[in-house]
Amino acid sequence: MNLLLWILQGLAALLYLGSGVMKVFLFDKISEGVQSFNALPRKAWMVLGLLELLCAVGLIVPTAFQWHPALTVVAATVL
Repeated sequence: MNLLLWILQGLAALLYLGSGVMKVFLFDKISEGVQSFNALPRKAWMVLGLLELLCAVGLIVPTAFQWHPALTVVAATVL
């Protein structure tokens, strides 16, 4: 069961890392073809992307290094 949870955490982290990278670094290229990106200003998408990147790291690192494992729960809740 523990291995399954680690696999699911890793997959969730990869998903949110990809989404965060897209919003922070590839926004101009991606937003041309997607009309819904015009719903929020560019800075709001940047903040959301940075939050996703930070929380994706927070899903893995605190528990893996046994350093404040409760931060993993906080990161998952924020996501």
